[in-house]
Amino acid sequence: MPFTVVLENAKRVPTASVPQDAVSLDGVLPRGEDEFFHYLPYIDRYGDTVFNGEQMQPLLREWQRATDACTTAEQRTFMNRVAELCRQCANTPHLFVRFIGD
Repeated sequence: MPFTVVLENAKRVPTASVPQDAVSLDGVLPRGEDEFFHYLPYIDRYGDTVFNGEQMQPLLREWQRATDACTTAEQRTFMNRVAELCRQCANTPHLFVRFIGD
């Protein structure tokens, strides 16, 4: 299921977003319990999942490992754009990254 990733402030006002569109992430993002991923398996593909700035560094490490599994340029572009939103969140107080499921 596609989702949109939104960088938003504490009042839930979006400041940037990255839509997944037609990019398939099958085989890229982990599903279910995984001993190497503690955040990514819990992204709800049908609902919303919100991460705060304190969670960004471990999330970014997992995101990079998932990015390494990309097999297409489109996947890698999407993953890199989301990573940039996560870095902004990590470096700016009162920002959040919301994954909005389809």
